[in-house]
Amino acid sequence: CVVNSVEGDDITENYSVVFVDGGLTVRPRGLIITAGSDEKAFDGEPLTCDSYEITLGSLVDGHVLTVTLSGSIVDIGEESNNVLSATVVDADGNDVSGNYRFKVIKGTLTVT
Repeated sequence: CVVNSVEGDDITENYSVVFVDGGLTVRPRGLIITAGSDEKAFDGEPLTCDSYEITLGSLVDGHVLTVTLSGSIVDIGEESNNVLSATVVDADGNDVSGNYRFKVIKGTLTVT
């Protein structure tokens, strides 16, 4: 370690340099995943919505997010569209989900 003055002179001998080991912390990357919402008139068929959106945050380049949703409704009313699972894999197919912190927001399925 060299200590230089403002003028660029080596003044290391004027200092006692002590090295202290530091630490590094890597925190998970935050993602907010919002489940899709949908609406339709009653027709006796189930209403589902497989869409979702990353509404805050982003994936590392080369990472791919897979989301499974669980909402379904047939009769008139409203039902939540929930994120059941979220998985991120890298370009080699390795599960790197532990490097992310997921927050999920429910969608709404509505039959009128």
